[in-house]
Amino acid sequence: MDELCRLDFDPEKLKLSPVFMNGKLQDYTDTPVDGPKIASMYGALRFPEMLPDRPYVFGAFVTSVDGCIVFEDNTEGPLVAQANKADPDGGLADFWILNLLRAACDGTIGGAPVHHAASATEEQFGVCLEGGGHLYDRDLEEYRSRSGRGRVPVSIITSLDGTDLSFEHPLLSGQSVVPV
Repeated sequence: MDELCRLDFDPEKLKLSPVFMNGKLQDYTDTPVDGPKIASMYGALRFPEMLPDRPYVFGAFVTSVDGCIVFEDNTEGPLVAQANKADPDGGLADFWILNLLRAACDGTIGGAPVHHAASATEEQFGVCLEGGGHLYDRDLEEYRSRSGRGRVPVSIITSLDGTDLSFEHPLLSGQSVVPV
């Protein structure tokens, strides 16, 4: 596979608008990735200065109002965003923010079960997930490449003992353009 899956992230459709902007953000100077689409949809993506002696780790997930990140009868994470009745686009704004963070990072971390879940989610919702950290927004991938970060972040797969790894999965079988 030499081409990644893509989704249409139309800025007009997503209508992102800040609710609160912390004044401390103005003090942050590290802008790992930048471009016109980011500026128009989000503003400046700024982080505190990276320290050379430690990794900089950030996390992102979608939660429902009651704090759920998955449902008991369906543990696929994307279901929470896609089940949002107030958002006819099924959480595309949340997913775009996740892609923005992927554009800024060096690597994504996911447990081996995530890769199994991605296959089930792909079948259920008809989207191509690959279970890796690639970018579904072509513009963000271009901005990432221009910043010297490479096309996509490295996918880091964690496992307790390796027995839950799916070596048929595109990430581990060599069928993906996502580095592992």
